[in-house]
Amino acid sequence: MVSNIAARYGRRIALFAMTAAEVVGVLAAIMPVRPALAAPVNQTLLTSSSGSLQTRWYSLRGYGTIRSQVNWPLRSEGCPANGVAYKTSPWQPAYGPFDGNTFNLSSNCFDRYTDAGTSPYGAWIQGGGALGSWSTGGGASYWTPRGYPAFSNVMGGCGNIGNPAGIWGVPGPDLSDQFYQAGGIGTVPGTANGLFRQQYGTAAQATNLYSNGVTLVRDSFNLSSVDMARLGQGSTSLVLQAYADDWLRVYVNGALSSYSVSTTGKVTLDLNAAKGLLHAGQNWLGVMVADKAIFDTVDPGGRGSGVCYNLQYQYDTASFPPYNLTPGITDTVNGVTPPGNVVQVGDPVIFTYSINNPTAGISDPVTSCRTYAQTFPGYHPAVAGGEVLSGGGPGTSCPTVLLPNTRQDIATEPITAAAGNTTICRSLYISPSATGGGTAGYEDCVFVAAKPYVKVFGGDAAAGLAFSGGGTNTCTNPNNPNAQIISWNKESAGYAGSGAQYAALALSTITDFASNQNGAGASAPSSLAFANTTTSGASIFGGSFGTPNMCIPNYYGTMPTSGTTSLSASTDVSLLTSGAYTSAGGVQLTGGIINPGNRIQLFVKGDVYISGDIAYAGSWSADKMPLFQLVTTGNIYILNTVTQLDGAYISQPSGATGGTIYTCATGPGTPVSTGSGTYFATCNNKLAVNGSLVGNQIQLLRTSGTLGSSGTGDTPASNAAAESINYSPALWIAQPTSTSASTSASYDAINSLPPVL
Repeated sequence: MVSNIAARYGRRIALFAMTAAEVVGVLAAIMPVRPALAAPVNQTLLTSSSGSLQTRWYSLRGYGTIRSQVNWPLRSEGCPANGVAYKTSPWQPAYGPFDGNTFNLSSNCFDRYTDAGTSPYGAWIQGGGALGSWSTGGGASYWTPRGYPAFSNVMGGCGNIGNPAGIWGVPGPDLSDQFYQAGGIGTVPGTANGLFRQQYGTAAQATNLYSNGVTLVRDSFNLSSVDMARLGQGSTSLVLQAYADDWLRVYVNGALSSYSVSTTGKVTLDLNAAKGLLHAGQNWLGVMVADKAIFDTVDPGGRGSGVCYNLQYQYDTASFPPYNLTPGITDTVNGVTPPGNVVQVGDPVIFTYSINNPTAGISDPVTSCRTYAQTFPGYHPAVAGGEVLSGGGPGTSCPTVLLPNTRQDIATEPITAAAGNTTICRSLYISPSATGGGTAGYEDCVFVAAKPYVKVFGGDAAAGLAFSGGGTNTCTNPNNPNAQIISWNKESAGYAGSGAQYAALALSTITDFASNQNGAGASAPSSLAFANTTTSGASIFGGSFGTPNMCIPNYYGTMPTSGTTSLSASTDVSLLTSGAYTSAGGVQLTGGIINPGNRIQLFVKGDVYISGDIAYAGSWSADKMPLFQLVTTGNIYILNTVTQLDGAYISQPSGATGGTIYTCATGPGTPVSTGSGTYFATCNNKLAVNGSLVGNQIQLLRTSGTLGSSGTGDTPASNAAAESINYSPALWIAQPTSTSASTSASYDAINSLPPVL
C-alpha cells in the first residue's frame, strides 16, 4: 500500500487575512510651514581675533637674512650694475606723480622704490611657495602666536568691522638693514641727497627710517558641505573687511585672491574668485601686510605691519534656485527589499528614512522632520502622502539642509517582525518641502504574513490521480492542468520548507515542493520529483514524466457487505470497538482515543465533520496495533481547533460531489473563508496527521508557522509546518479485522523497498 496526499488542485495558501483597513486622515498642517528667510545672512568664517591664528613679521630694510628664507630679491636686483642704483622706499612724496596713499605699481631704480620690490620678482612674499607654503600651513617652526596689540593710528578703525584684534609684528633688531647707519638716513649709498629731508626736515635726522615692514598672518577655517553648497548658490559672496597699515594681499588656500592699493581706512575686498579654491573641510587664509615706511626712535630693529580683519560669506536665500523635496522610506530584509513588502515573523526589517532633492537649489532654510509609527492588525495599505500614526517613530538627523541633486538618509530603524497577520507602517513628514514653504509626507507599510507550508514524512505526495471505479483497480488519469502541488520552499541548500521525505508526483507542475527531503542517496528537490510538464525554473521541481498509469484505490468499494454497525449522527470514537461502521448520511466525529488492538473502519455516505482530536492511545505491542480508517463519499471538514488526527482519512467523490478534505472549518459543511478578516487567527493551529490524507482535492488551510522557521533537520516531532503528515507504519501493518472478503490479514515478513510510483 502506498500512502499519498492526493490533491487534484494544489494550493499556495493565502498570505494573511485581508481586512478592510480603516484609513486615518492626514493632518493637512502636520508641521509648521517655515517660509524662506527674507534677509541676507552674513556668516563670519574667521577674524584676526582667532586664538589659533599665527603670525610672522619682518622689517624688510636691506633684505639681509630674509633673502635666504623666502628668496627675497636684492635691492639692486634688476637695476644697472653701476654700484649706485638701488631701490628704496615705496613711498616717495618728493618724487611725483605719486602721493603717499597710493601703492606705486611701476618700477625705477633711481628715484622710486616702485612696488616694494615686486618687479620683476616681488617684495611680496608669495602665498604658495615662500616660507614653506606659509599660506597653506607650511613652515610651522617659523610661526608665533597672534602677537602684540596694535598701536598704529590706522588700527583704531577696527571697531568699524566688529572690533577684531589688531595684529602687529614683534619688535627686534635686524643689523642687515642697509638704511640703518650711525650717521642717519642721508648716508645710505646711492640715495639721492635730501631724499627724505624734503618731507620731514632736519628733525628727521634723529629718527631711523626703515624700508617697509611686513607682517604675515595665517589661520585655517572649516567649511561643511552645506557651506560649500551655499557658496555656489545665487548671489552668495565671499568678503574680507580689513584695516591695514598700509597695504595687504589676501591668499586663499595658497592662491592670491585680492589685494588693496589704498592706505586710507577700511578696505572691503571681494573674494568671489576664491570660491572656486575652497573645499569642504579645512581651508587656509593668509594675509600679508606691507608698511610703506617705518619710523622707529626706540628700537633700531623696526617693526612689522599692522592689520585687523574679518572674513565672511554672505548669502541671500531669496536669490537661490528653487527646490522641491520629497520624503521617502524604504524597507529591507537582509539587505533586500522584500517582494510586495511582505515579510515573515522573525524577519529583521530595517526602515530607512530619507529626503530627496532632485533640483539645483539648496534647501534653505533648514528642513524639519517628524516620524510616526503604528502596527495594524491584518492588512493595512500605505496611504499616499502619509498619515498621522498613533506612535512616534525614530529620531532623525533633522533639522538638515539638502544639497542640490542629492538624497540624504536621516534615520534608520531596525525592528523584528514579531506577530503575523499584522501590518507595520511608518510615516515621514518634512517641512518646508519646497521654496516658500509647504509640508510633504510619505508612508511605507510592511505586511507580516505567514507562509505556511506542508511536510510529508515517511511517505509520498501525489496530485491528479483518479480513483479506481466499480471496485476495480483501473482508472484514467486526465491531463489536468490544475493537478499541481504548490507551496513554499526556501530554494536553498537542503531545500527546507514544503516537501516529502520520499517522492512527489503531479500530473501538472510541482512548485516549491521538494522531494527526497532528509533522504539518503539522491538529493532534494527534484531527485524523486515526477511532474507531467516541461516547464522549468528556479521554483519548478521535476518534469517530463508523462501521465502515470496508476490509480487511487476504490476505498469505499471495500466496505463489508454484512456485519457492519450503524453510526450515530454524533459519535465519540473512544466508544467504538473493532469492526466496520456505516452511515447513510452525514456524521460528526467528536474525537476520542483509539485503544490498543482496536481496528476501526468507518464508511459514511455523506459529509463528515471532525470536531475533536482522534489519537491512538499510548504504546502497544505488535499484536495490539490500533487502526482508524475513515472513508466517505462526501467531504471531510476538520474543525480549526483540531490539532491531531491518527489514521487514514479518505474523501472519495461520488459523481460530481464530495471528495474534498478541508483542514480548517468553523462548523459542519463550513470551511473557513480565506477572504475573511479572521481567517489567519481562526486557522492558526498546527494540524499533525499521523497517517494519511487521501481525496479528490485537499484544501490545506492552516496558517500556523511560516517558511522562515523551517529547517533542513525538520522531523515529525519538530517542525514548523502548518500541516505535518507523518505516514506511520501502523497504517499498513495493522490491517482491518474485516474486509470485503470477511477475512483477516496478517504478515509473514515485511521488507522496505524504494518508492514505486
